[in-house]
Amino acid sequence: MKRIDSASNELLPGPPALFVCGYRSSDHNALTLLLEGAKLDCPVIWCDQDMAPMRLGEALSLTGREPVSTFDELPPVILFSGITMSQAQLFMTLFKEASLRRAIFATTTESNLDFTIKELLLHLIQEQMEMAKAAGHGNIKK
Repeated sequence: MKRIDSASNELLPGPPALFVCGYRSSDHNALTLLLEGAKLDCPVIWCDQDMAPMRLGEALSLTGREPVSTFDELPPVILFSGITMSQAQLFMTLFKEASLRRAIFATTTESNLDFTIKELLLHLIQEQMEMAKAAGHGNIKK
């Protein structure tokens, strides 16, 4: 896995967006406030199960969708696209202070833009489980 400098001002691949799944539609306002606090002007793309066969690169272009609740259906994931790592880092710092469900944070890469949403989510869950196991936690906390 490529290590990305958290202070980098290089843009992540893909269009500017925050790709979100595993949250309630009522969390939309809190996420919007976090975006404003991090001074990010990008759309929130709400993932739902119908997007599973879609490529990530295609899904990131689906702006203007209404927030959907996937709290019980999908893992909590927030993926950053088209912004800098320093912007993503600021968002994650603000996120820690919010009362939202703990997320798996990820960024776009040239290769994962071609993953289907299902492949991406399975990969992120597997990676999270491996990191928890290596840290001696055994499982993911929600």
